[in-house]
Formats: sequence, C-alpha cells, structure tokens
Amino acid sequence: ALAEEAMSRVTSRQRERGGRRRTVSKDDRAAGDPVFVIAGESGSGKTETTKLLLQYLAVRTAGESATSSLSPVQQRVLESVPALESFGNAATLRNPNSSRFGKLLTLSLSLSPVPGTPISASSWSITGVTCTTYLLEKSRLTEPSAGERNFHIFYEMLAGASDDELRRLYLPLDRDARAFAYLRPRPSAQREAGDGVAVNEDGVLPGVDDAAEFREAMAALSLLGVLDEERDNVLAILAALLHLGNVDIAAQGETGSVLVASPHLTAVCDLLAVTSDALTSALTTRL
Repeated sequence: ALAEEAMSRVTSRQRERGGRRRTVSKDDRAAGDPVFVIAGESGSGKTETTKLLLQYLAVRTAGESATSSLSPVQQRVLESVPALESFGNAATLRNPNSSRFGKLLTLSLSLSPVPGTPISASSWSITGVTCTTYLLEKSRLTEPSAGERNFHIFYEMLAGASDDELRRLYLPLDRDARAFAYLRPRPSAQREAGDGVAVNEDGVLPGVDDAAEFREAMAALSLLGVLDEERDNVLAILAALLHLGNVDIAAQGETGSVLVASPHLTAVCDLLAVTSDALTSALTTRL
C-alpha cells in the first residue's frame, strides 16, 4: 500500500505538469521525493520488507506482464539482493538472515508513456539504482558472537565452490567450516536453553542450502557486471581472510613479533600475491 501510494504521488505530480518531462526535475525533488524508512529491532523483518518493496516497484513499473518484461536495469535491481545478503548478512540468535550493515537505496525513474494512454505507474521505468552502505559489523569477521555465524558468504563458498576452486583457494575438500578459527561456532547459554536460531556444531544452518545460495550469489554478481576474473579475485580475498585467522603470531625478542610459518601463511601470501616478509611487516608493525 505504501509503495502504491508513493508511485501515485510521483505519477500525479507528472500529470499536473502535463506529462511533458521524462525525468524527475529539481523542482519535483524539492517538493519531496517518496522516501521509505525501514527500521526496527533485529528480526523484525526489515530485510524481507526491503526485498518485497523492490520486487513490487520493479514489477509495477514493468507494466502488466510482470517479470517477463523486466528491463536489464530492473533485473539488476532485484538480483542485487542475493549478492548483498551473502556478503553482508549473517545468522544471529534472533534471525537466520540478519543484515549486519545499513544501506541507502536510491532509485532513478524515467517517464516513458505510451502515446495516447494516460500516465500511470507502468509509464515509469527504473533507469538506475545507487546503493550506499554503512555501519558494516566488521568485528563479526574475527569474532562472531557466541552461538552465531560469520557472514553467509564464507559458508556458501565452502559449500558451493567446485573442487577445482577449493584447490585454487587452498580450502579443504571436505568443506568443513570448523577448519577455520573464524568459522568455528562458540556455544551460547541462550542456544543451550533451546532459544533462538539453531546453528549446528559444524556451522550449518538447518533448512538453508549454502551451496545453492552460493550459486545464486555468483549468478547475481555476473548479472551485475562483475567479470569472472573479478569474481575470482573476490573469492581469493575471502579465502585469504579465512586462512589469516589460522595464522599464529609468535614473540620475537622482547618487543618484536613474527608470523609463524604454516600452510595457512603460505596460502595467504599466494592468494594476496604478497611475500611473507611484506605480510609480516604489515601485520606486526605499528604505524
């Protein structure tokens, strides 16, 4: 209802101006663009509401034939959702798909009326979208809260990458997330009491197919214009982060420290294309 009201406001303003302008003018923006503020406590449904809103606006501006007539831009708007969720969402005690960042989505609309027909919501088309992210929960990478998972993408990559990709990334072929310190679940009193979202001891979220989610996320990246080489670089960085969590640091003398040689250290250096000395200097030198 709110989305329909917003489309009606934009359409009504254009009718009042005779439908001559094809884009929203500065005066129109000054009059007040429709804005949706989706807020609430954790688990209240903000993520799902945003997805439904985007789906509605994409289909509503596509006309009556729905998804079959979605433009490439409209498809990209919808496909951005699984990509953002994989990289920015995680399972928490209260929500199996909790956004761990904030985002501002700005949709650009263009008027494309059919000659001889009145201006309506389907006369508009989505011509672009800008996504601004903020407040990413960076601390979750190195220390997820007790009983919760790290970001989805790590589990999805382990479950869904091909065996050849796993070898290239130095990841275990048994796909066990517990091989990495950053992904080992820590017990929580709330979980032990039977409350909250249930994450298995191996980090698996019951009812969720991480392999399928990985394929969907990778397909979304391709649709968004991410090249295969760029995608491979992203996966290399993700794998390097996991290996880095398994690298030990030892004391050297009274004030120094050094990275302990290990297969994980070798993997990090190879994946990031840096030398061991350069990585040691970056991680043990205070600027």
